[in-house]
Amino acid sequence: MAIDVHAHLYPPAYLDAVRPLEHAGGAVGAAAQRTLHAFIRQDPVFTDALDERLALMDAAGVERQVLSFSTPNIWHPDVAVRSALVRAFNDACAEVAAQYPGRFALFASVPLPFVDAAIAEAARALDELGAVGIGICTHIADRPVDAPEFEPFYAYLDARGAALFFHPDGFCAPGVLDEYLLAWGVGVLFDDTLAALRLAASGLVARYPRITWIVPHLGGTLPFVIGRLDRVWRNGQRFGLLSPAQAALPELPSVYLRRLYYDTVTYQVNALALAREVLGVERLVFGSDFPYNSRQNLATGREQLAAAGFTPAEIARVLRDNIAGVLGLAQTAEGPSCPPG
Repeated sequence: MAIDVHAHLYPPAYLDAVRPLEHAGGAVGAAAQRTLHAFIRQDPVFTDALDERLALMDAAGVERQVLSFSTPNIWHPDVAVRSALVRAFNDACAEVAAQYPGRFALFASVPLPFVDAAIAEAARALDELGAVGIGICTHIADRPVDAPEFEPFYAYLDARGAALFFHPDGFCAPGVLDEYLLAWGVGVLFDDTLAALRLAASGLVARYPRITWIVPHLGGTLPFVIGRLDRVWRNGQRFGLLSPAQAALPELPSVYLRRLYYDTVTYQVNALALAREVLGVERLVFGSDFPYNSRQNLATGREQLAAAGFTPAEIARVLRDNIAGVLGLAQTAEGPSCPPG
């Protein structure tokens, strides 16, 4: 049985909370309109067709999906409004998990960039809603994930030994990817890459070792560039070009990047083989990006691992064993046996 760490749901109660903002104007109104009217939101399996979703999970041998927020975030400047949106999403997903015991779990959203409110919601989600971790974006509004003001948030999660799942919200450099569908073709992968690099280079990974960091889409471009990163770091060290945060780290970037987990969402089988070689099979966890990447067949990810030459033992590690204990999901839910392969 597989645990899917990268699966999305937009519950009707959350969409109801967004509707009053549809005509707010500006970035808030635009994000609300995209939330309500994007083509994928018209597919019932994204919002409330849970029986159909469960049938797809059963057919693919997926024991459990960890539900998380997708995109777009509504970066409302009022902390009360932003917090209310987040609570609506978390409460609705927690209800789904309670309705179907053992089949769903939650990476709860939080109202960053408001740090105090984010810590309060993380505590509520972990303590009251039974969330197995927290989900945030690969950038926070217009700020990078390692911005100093977010340090107390990471310190809180570290104290809790919590899991933290990242997800892109478009690309962080406005304007450069506006044409040719580049924002979603490659921009999100660059954003995944940048988030992971900033976590490592800023020292966050080193300072907060009790956080389980999970980066989507095989870390974006990381498997292809990790050797270059180490070389640039060595040259920076040699010529005194490292930032104070980098200079304080005793290890190469690759050492810290291999302390993160990476989900297996990809469209290229050969990328999985490279990720196994560069990042290590023990750092890979199964993700489907449901329903974007796997609307018809949730077994695609398992099939890709086999096609990439992963052994049955390695596939078992990626599908479940690497992450089950970390998220407190080691107990197998009753359900269908895994399909062959």
